[in-house]
Amino acid sequence: MLRFVVALDAEARPIVERFRLARDADDRSFKVFRGEQRVLIVSGVGKVAAAAATAHLSATCGGERDAVWLNVGVAGHGTRAVGEAVLAHKILDRASGRAWYPPQLFTGRAFPAPFATDQVTTVDRPELEYTEPGAFDMEASGFYATACRFASAELVHCLKVVSDGPAAPVEKMTAEGVRGLIERVLPVVEALVEECGRLSRELRGSSVQISRIVLGRKNSRRSHELLTPDREKNGR
Repeated sequence: MLRFVVALDAEARPIVERFRLARDADDRSFKVFRGEQRVLIVSGVGKVAAAAATAHLSATCGGERDAVWLNVGVAGHGTRAVGEAVLAHKILDRASGRAWYPPQLFTGRAFPAPFATDQVTTVDRPELEYTEPGAFDMEASGFYATACRFASAELVHCLKVVSDGPAAPVEKMTAEGVRGLIERVLPVVEALVEECGRLSRELRGSSVQISRIVLGRKNSRRSHELLTPDREKNGR
């Protein structure tokens, strides 16, 4: 199962169209779009909203540990060009100082150039100074901390598209502009989905193998316990 969490309708629309998702009319808490093994939720702006939407999606879809969780959206950046996509290798919550380091276990072969990883700092209000390194968003920390409660951290990621910076003030950002930015990086989104899906299958296979080994050991130990008294009787 693939689960998208986005903040804005403008971020959602290109993903909904590309993956052919349909609105879930029965869900009255959030805007939710569903397809075959894929679901997207529009959280609204802010880390609290992102955390709530992520928890809601887990509750309604089930707590599959091998589910893939992706937070896709726009972010500000002090040096990168508008339109550049970055995958978070560090997520920093500015208010609390807490930091998370999403594991980077991808082969990298599926990612089209240009592609990079960067720090993403989650702020409580739009960033206007861009003095710190990395990208700035308002949802990543709430999403990541919550999603990791329900899934393996290797399958939880944040992909951000630079939308504003010193030469492109956030005040001039429009819904149409946001939609266009997400549309242009859909090949990157699809590559990330492919890589995460591969990793999910590998982890699922490893879990099955480990379960079989553990079950085999338990059965062997149980058999030994059942056979031991008979052996002792035969030896008397």
